Amino acid sequence: MKRVVSLCLLLLTAATSGAARAEVEAANANATTTTTPNDGPLVLVDVLGSIERTHPSIAASRRDGDAARAEVQASAGGFDTAFRTRAAGAPAGYYRNFRVDAVIEQPTPVWGSTVFGGYRIGRGDVPVYDGKLLTNELGEARAGIVVPALRNGSIDRRRANIERADIGQRGADAGIGAAILDTKRTGALRYWEWVAAGTRTKIADALLEVALRRDEQIAKRVERGDLPPIERQENARSILQRQSQKVAQDRAFQQASIELSQFFRSASGVPIVPGAAKVPVLDAPTSWPLETFDAAIAAAYSGRPDLERLALQKAQAKVEVELAKNQRLPALDFQVVVSKDFGDGGRSSSKRRCSSTSRFRTASRGGAPSPRRPPSPRSPSKSAGRAIASAPTCATRRARSTWPARASPWRGARLPSRRISSAPSGRVSPPATPRSSS
Repeated sequence: MKRVVSLCLLLLTAATSGAARAEVEAANANATTTTTPNDGPLVLVDVLGSIERTHPSIAASRRDGDAARAEVQASAGGFDTAFRTRAAGAPAGYYRNFRVDAVIEQPTPVWGSTVFGGYRIGRGDVPVYDGKLLTNELGEARAGIVVPALRNGSIDRRRANIERADIGQRGADAGIGAAILDTKRTGALRYWEWVAAGTRTKIADALLEVALRRDEQIAKRVERGDLPPIERQENARSILQRQSQKVAQDRAFQQASIELSQFFRSASGVPIVPGAAKVPVLDAPTSWPLETFDAAIAAAYSGRPDLERLALQKAQAKVEVELAKNQRLPALDFQVVVSKDFGDGGRSSSKRRCSSTSRFRTASRGGAPSPRRPPSPRSPSKSAGRAIASAPTCATRRARSTWPARASPWRGARLPSRRISSAPSGRVSPPATPRSSS
């Protein structure tokens, strides 16, 4: 009875293992049809080359490099030529006039200087104090240059953006190298896992073949009566064990092949599942020469792209720090302008004029220019002098003719003095009464 049960169990296991083997062989056959045209074994160089050409993560990192190059091009647009025009006028009213002003500016990377040229024309009637708005019949042409001395001199936002974009492009290239290195490392691990799984499958096949040949030999000896039947049953147990091991190894090899297919692709990017025929024969292991071990470690450290990328990110931060320090300086700009009026108009400005000005601005904590102080009431001569200097010629003469009458009350007046009391209350004592001359 025990022999019948054992025989049924053997037949059932053999049928199950046969079906599983057929399924694995069918999967391997399908995988073999998707392999490369190369009939030889799959080597590591083929996998690494496929990774560098078609892996999605490396393709994504290359798109980051394209974005970094586009950022370089966009930052260079800060030095594009700018054209601005403005038109204004008063078509109705007592003073009817029109004005058109066009300016072309070209920023340069030379100490933040800007070269500009312009043309304006102003015709009509304007008040006396706005006579500078008018030009001769054919207008006025001008050209000049603005050079910053402190703020935006050594560095400005345009040049900082270009420098950061250049560093970012090198960082993107380093990122591509880091992605290639990391993906190749993972792909090499999957390759050797696949090779090991394929080798274990071959070993399981060989062990199963040995058990099957031994079963045939034991069956002949049992028929001749040389061995007891229990020996064949023991060998049947060994066959079942090796068949289960063969099924497990086939499934492990199939899983390893699928994982390797994520790193081994066709030219169009389709994953290739390598079959058992592609598994190479393992050679004898070789030892690493100890005399070159330290040099290899140093070369690996020096060639790591992730360390280079960190250094480039640090360089970008330094550019921002330098720009922030420069923006804390006051703005002192020097400007030189040459202009000339054309046509008839009777203005003395029809000749060539050359002027140079300087502008000085300070910035508060937020970077905005500091507000100007209102004129002090104790210095009327300075405010009046500024008003006279900024007025036109006829207004200047009128102001100068009335100046002594305006200034005389201040010259003859005697302001009463005040004494500050040292009492704790801090009150101001009333003005002292002037003594009589008698």
